[in-house]
Amino acid sequence: MNYRKGVLVAVALLMALLPLFAKGQKEMVKQEVELVYNAIAECNGYDPMDSSGLDQRTLIQACFEGLLKVSPETGEYGPGQAERYEVLDNGLRYRFYLRNDIKWQDGKAVVAGDFEYAMKRQLDPAFASSTANNLYFIKNAAEIHRGEMDADALGVTAVSDTVLDVIIKTANPFILEWFAHASTYPVRADVAEANIEGWTLDPKTYIGNGPFKMVSWVSRDSIKMVKSETYYDKAKVKLDKLTYVFIPEQTTALAALRTGEIDVTEQVPSAEVPNLIADGTAVTTPMGATYFYSINMNPQMQDPAKMAPIWDKRVRHALSLAIDRVAITENLLKGGQVPAYGFIPEGIIGADGKDFRKSKKYFDPKGDVAQAQKLMAEAGFAGGKGFPVYEIFYNTNDMHATIAQAVQDMWKKNLGINVKLVNKETTVFADERAQGKHEIARCGNLCSTAYPEILGLFVPENMLTLNDPKWVDDEYVSLIRRAKDGTDAQEIFELYHQAEDILMDEMVVIPIFFYSRVLAKAQDIDGIYVKGNLFFDRAYRK
Repeated sequence: MNYRKGVLVAVALLMALLPLFAKGQKEMVKQEVELVYNAIAECNGYDPMDSSGLDQRTLIQACFEGLLKVSPETGEYGPGQAERYEVLDNGLRYRFYLRNDIKWQDGKAVVAGDFEYAMKRQLDPAFASSTANNLYFIKNAAEIHRGEMDADALGVTAVSDTVLDVIIKTANPFILEWFAHASTYPVRADVAEANIEGWTLDPKTYIGNGPFKMVSWVSRDSIKMVKSETYYDKAKVKLDKLTYVFIPEQTTALAALRTGEIDVTEQVPSAEVPNLIADGTAVTTPMGATYFYSINMNPQMQDPAKMAPIWDKRVRHALSLAIDRVAITENLLKGGQVPAYGFIPEGIIGADGKDFRKSKKYFDPKGDVAQAQKLMAEAGFAGGKGFPVYEIFYNTNDMHATIAQAVQDMWKKNLGINVKLVNKETTVFADERAQGKHEIARCGNLCSTAYPEILGLFVPENMLTLNDPKWVDDEYVSLIRRAKDGTDAQEIFELYHQAEDILMDEMVVIPIFFYSRVLAKAQDIDGIYVKGNLFFDRAYRK
């Protein structure tokens, strides 16, 4: 081959290879895939051992994983950090076998003792966890939390680094759900104990075992996470980055979605929801949660003289009957919310195959103004005369403000009474509500299990945490404890029905609607799945 011909061949070969080279270069500099989620409001910590809020758990489950997890394909509970389990001792002992390849995000192996530590720490009365009652299904958990037993008596034992035994109180038919709950997630003792007050506030010490790793937190702005390289199932995680931002204003959030600044939000103006659904930007799904107002019933937390009128059961029923829930959901919210007619939301199916909620209706969701006025008159407040001005606490959020204003107007129009609306920043609101500084407070709770477990909020051990009405009734508490210790699904549901009868007769909580989730997202985002919370570990860009 002569020189000229050789050069021509070389040039031709180079030209042929250029597309392959360019493709290789493109793959080498492939742009990282990021999803930006509007979490609306940041929380004052994301501790699996103290996670009472839905917003908290959405982030916690991105960074941590439990013994079991939800399968996005089936919605059932299956292997997570445990590759398998055995049910022993007539259903009272669960033996979990951990995977051999599970690691914390600093490379240290996850061991059974990490699960044992987290559960025992959560039950320590001095720790004051708001979610310790979630562990009451475990032998001696309630007694330890009440300070009646030492933590070593808990029915949780690390048999070895890879084997964990959990002894439960009764063979509850719904038990698997709790092994996937944040309350049973592992926590590293050396990490938590080194900075007890602030380990969940610092990305350097927020070391999880889940699909994403926190790398930065700018207060009131954003929390940034990246795909965890130590996660055993990282091959299925398509996102390189997951960022949470905090935009409470609905119009601002929607504008950010439309300009591409964010990819997912559950916060959009109610008036826009029908159009967003029509053009495929948003979808609505039942959430299995209840939006309600709590009346503070605790005389140690409030002024008995001022609260006396609202502590009259007739008045509480009047307040409930003076609310037109249909008008609120259809005219104001427009997001598929269901007007409440009881406390437990729709969608919980009993052992008999029937919807728990639909079997009983406690009040007309449209209200009954005539009956409400009659009850107020019987209580001595006809036309609202002499009735105190109570405060309604709510946290910063357009929807909460809209509902509070609607309730304020309805009570004024229908009963002749005035209430004062008090807006508080979310973390302050949560702390003050837990401390019982409210007279009336906005509340919401998710029924994250297949049975009506949120009725278990209103028990003495939750007085300073999740029992927002600060109310205790002995008969009610007895029914809840019998239900928690039950082994027959049908009997458990019947006990919960009886408990709800008492709750709705006392009307210490005023249900307003059953949530629906309005999920607005960019058109190229897919793979998000929902099981109470949002899960992003299978999300991707199309």
